Amino acid sequence: MNSTEPVEDFLHSLDPPQPARRIRLPLAQKVGVSILLALVIAALIFGMNERRTATEDRFGPLHFRLEYPTRVIAGTTATFTIAIRNDSPSRVDDLYVHLDHRLVDQSEKLTTIPSAQDPYTIFLGPLAAGETKHARWELSPRTYFRNSSAFEIRTGARTLGKRDFNFWLIP
Repeated sequence: MNSTEPVEDFLHSLDPPQPARRIRLPLAQKVGVSILLALVIAALIFGMNERRTATEDRFGPLHFRLEYPTRVIAGTTATFTIAIRNDSPSRVDDLYVHLDHRLVDQSEKLTTIPSAQDPYTIFLGPLAAGETKHARWELSPRTYFRNSSAFEIRTGARTLGKRDFNFWLIP
């Protein structure tokens, strides 16, 4: 018999018990955690991309269609496109499309198509009966979360109509 065995047995008896390392959750919490995990995975797969929408309306003889993003990822370029069609039998002179300063001032990398001296206003010129013209702004918004802006269709100094729109900038 070894003289150190009783001492070793005594020292081993002082070791704390080793609990089972297992997380135990009630059924409701297991279901909740599973649902939250599924929502996070779905958001990462399906929700982190740009979403677009379109709205149509009529300002007097002009029919317009505005296509814009409802959700933009930070650092990407957002495109706002307006198509204007003249449904009247007569020509419309000096047609302008004006984008509200709130969006333009809070953006970078601004491009207008057709190109314009003023970043807020694109001159489309005369619009013949039945003709359609397009204006487009490409820009990178800097203000996170909900952004509001508006555009106006003008002929000379007269405003034919104004339309508000909103989108989200996601960090």
